[in-house]
Amino acid sequence: MIANERKDRLALVALIVVALGHEVIAREVDAQDVGAVTARERPDVALGESSQHALELPTRGVPGRA
Repeated sequence: MIANERKDRLALVALIVVALGHEVIAREVDAQDVGAVTARERPDVALGESSQHALELPTRGVPGRA
């Protein structure tokens, strides 16, 4: 899964990930939807911005999580 609020960066990272032989199972540009997408898709790896805010996003919108 790749998450980035900038569509151009998301597209570039997706191209690189695919070129390295991996599958992108989800792409998300809306930070508020990252938690729900993570819960639904259950990715092995999630790439996104490197910040405390980004680290907190996967639990938002998931039932039973903050």
